[in-house]
Amino acid sequence: MHAAHGAPLIRWLKARWFRWLGRRLRSKRPDLALENFRRAQKLEPEDLATQVQIAWCLHKLKDYQAAIDHFEIALQKRPDFAAAHVYLALTLAETHRTREAVDEVRRGLRILRGKKSRAFFEGKLGEWLADLGRSEEAIGPLQHSIASRPNSANPHYYLGYVYAELKRQQEAVKEFQESIRLNPAWAPTHYALGVSLAALNKFDEAIAAYTEAIRLRPDNADTHFNLGVAYGELGRHNDEISEYKRAIEIAPGDFTSWNNLALTYSQVGDHRSAIETWKSAIKLDPENVPAYTSLGLEYERMGRYQEALEAAQEVERIRPDSSISQGNVATFLSRLGQFDAALQKARRAMQLDPNYADAYFIAAYALNGLEDNGAAIAEYLKAIELKPDYLEAFVNLGGTYFELGRNRDALTPLKQAIELKPDCVEAHDYLGATFLKNGERENAMEQLRIIAQLRPGFEGELGKLLSSENANSK
Repeated sequence: MHAAHGAPLIRWLKARWFRWLGRRLRSKRPDLALENFRRAQKLEPEDLATQVQIAWCLHKLKDYQAAIDHFEIALQKRPDFAAAHVYLALTLAETHRTREAVDEVRRGLRILRGKKSRAFFEGKLGEWLADLGRSEEAIGPLQHSIASRPNSANPHYYLGYVYAELKRQQEAVKEFQESIRLNPAWAPTHYALGVSLAALNKFDEAIAAYTEAIRLRPDNADTHFNLGVAYGELGRHNDEISEYKRAIEIAPGDFTSWNNLALTYSQVGDHRSAIETWKSAIKLDPENVPAYTSLGLEYERMGRYQEALEAAQEVERIRPDSSISQGNVATFLSRLGQFDAALQKARRAMQLDPNYADAYFIAAYALNGLEDNGAAIAEYLKAIELKPDYLEAFVNLGGTYFELGRNRDALTPLKQAIELKPDCVEAHDYLGATFLKNGERENAMEQLRIIAQLRPGFEGELGKLLSSENANSK
């Protein structure tokens, strides 16, 4: 009788011993812990707590599907097993099944009673909702977690993250700062703080946050990139360039860093470096239209029109049915004096988009080059009709009227150009020349004084006419 009663007790004691060993080993040696929990299960196959412990060890060993299977077996037998729900949720999240993890942890939280455990899993629920972009839903669980675990940095970080996503940057900054106070050694929080400070235009403070993030983690390309952006906002372009270069060293395949570096070189007038940088960017993305367009503009700024044309033709290759690509090719053909070809491309752009004002302007410019000024006037007028604030069209229309000797007609568009841009030297120049041709010398000299203030040493049509007068008077 004693032996019969003693055998179950011995099995129970052995199972308890193996479970105790498993719990002791679970965090550092989940493989050994798993062996002990399996021994316990052999002795007590109906014990669901052991089933859950086995599942958790499998999770720690990254055998996620086996872990999920064991959790589900436990839940089939006991649907109200809170630990099985919440640990299954953690496993689902590890396998990127975040939506299922959210549903599972919510089931567990409806049952879970322990205050600390609830706070931890409320925090996890908030994190997963944030990862799913469900920012408004994430706020409540994260706030509940913080209320029970005020000294945990993670919920503050994620609450800051969701506030930032909701454009509530002041609140985001406060949460990130609190997270940093609790855990100052975690680089992502310093980075996130920098992003929110930059969004508030507090670029000096953002720079300090990014710098600390880099001190903690020097090899993060995004931090260097954003630090470069912040330097650029403060006009510290040398520092901006250095940070973009560092970002490229870390992540040479990141097109955005190449893009910003090229734009910054252009901004500081280093067009040669901008060109080389755009070329490198294009190697990463050979079909990138904005990169080819920017490359063409850099060549244009240097007067290298043939290369600008070649860049524009690459855009035309990528987007043959784009009115803008046709217009850009037409522009550079005109700059190279290939007016017939330019006019043809401009006409093609008009066919693709009859409301594309630049196409009519480019056609007019080409017609000027072909000395068909009468036809050019009609195209300038159409461009202005489509784009009533088209400064260059007003200036060129006035200049064309002037070239045709239609001085009275020239006055109106030139005055309109000056209304649009009072410091437009070319408009003042043609207006002055028109006044002089009309015999309004005093008005012409007033325009000359304005030009001298705006651009000393400028020699345009008015200057040529006055020089010619002086030469004739001698």
